[in-house]
Amino acid sequence: MSAGRRLEVFIHGGMHKTGTTSFQTFMDARRDELLAAGVFYAPGPKGQHGPLLYAIRPDWNPAELRKVVETAIAKGSGKLVLSGEALTTFPPEALRTVAGCFGDCDLTFIFAFRHWAGYLPSRWAQYCRRRDAQSFPAFLDKVVAGRHVDHRFDLVLDRATSVAGGKVKAVSCDWAVVRDGSVVPTLLAEMGIDDPATLAAGASQQWVHRNADPELAEITRLVNGALSARFGVAPDELFDNAGAGRSTETIYMAHYAVREMPQELREAVTALGRGSAVERSFAADWDPPAARELDRYRGLFVNLPDEQLFPPRTSSAARYWTIGYADALSVPGMRGFVDRVADKILSGRQPGAKLAAPAAHRSFATT
Repeated sequence: MSAGRRLEVFIHGGMHKTGTTSFQTFMDARRDELLAAGVFYAPGPKGQHGPLLYAIRPDWNPAELRKVVETAIAKGSGKLVLSGEALTTFPPEALRTVAGCFGDCDLTFIFAFRHWAGYLPSRWAQYCRRRDAQSFPAFLDKVVAGRHVDHRFDLVLDRATSVAGGKVKAVSCDWAVVRDGSVVPTLLAEMGIDDPATLAAGASQQWVHRNADPELAEITRLVNGALSARFGVAPDELFDNAGAGRSTETIYMAHYAVREMPQELREAVTALGRGSAVERSFAADWDPPAARELDRYRGLFVNLPDEQLFPPRTSSAARYWTIGYADALSVPGMRGFVDRVADKILSGRQPGAKLAAPAAHRSFATT
């Protein structure tokens, strides 16, 4: 970077389920190539920078973020790129704290948005895989009735624009996919990474974390509910905390164990769940109440081919289970399976799982 030139910093803040992991995977795999072109993509676990940006955690250290800025400058980079979708849940004061680490830089926040009809089922499934236990019908009723960021996309942009010292860009993920098959090229172009070969490679980046097995999410949420009862904690903390701008200290990641559930047990739980299923549909012209609020930020969207924030859609429908964890525990073998998952979490053998504090060791098999 030439003397006197300010470092350009781009923070890609998601949202969740908008190709964020695909972008992070793409950038992480090309870190050396990007560095040669003057772009420093900061190191981070699996290519994402949650620990660096997670200002809502009490143990967050802004000095670590400043080290990344200094490293980018020392390497002669003109751009620094960071990516962490948790930013969409941050209250203004946390965003302001993050922005304060870049006072001597030119900072831009970039967020991508999917239409709610595609986003909400995917986001619900993500909550299920990681922590929560609510059915999709319950989730849908709750999210659309409130001020949660999963419905109120406008809150994400309102908070970001209220933070001094940074510009804000919004990307329509749906229009990006229509044009390029991926959101990655649009994100790259808006960061000034416009080499044709890199953009072409971004367009071919595979979508990571597709919800290819919806019934896996259903069974996992039932296991999550039983685990929450087992540990004596609230069942839907990930969703609740995302809406309140708080970090979540207890994560189950029980989908890893559910993948290895005995086939006979899985079939029995699935039969019970399917028997309770109801249909939830989204008409082609459906918009939630917050669509009008998001429209106020049309001027921040960088890739609209016409006046619509999202392209025309077809109607969609799916069936979702309505049973809860107590129903699932009536299936022979389910209590013992949950106990085994709980034991793995307590012993640290469950991948990705963590508990805020040691939980009481109570077996479902004896209750």
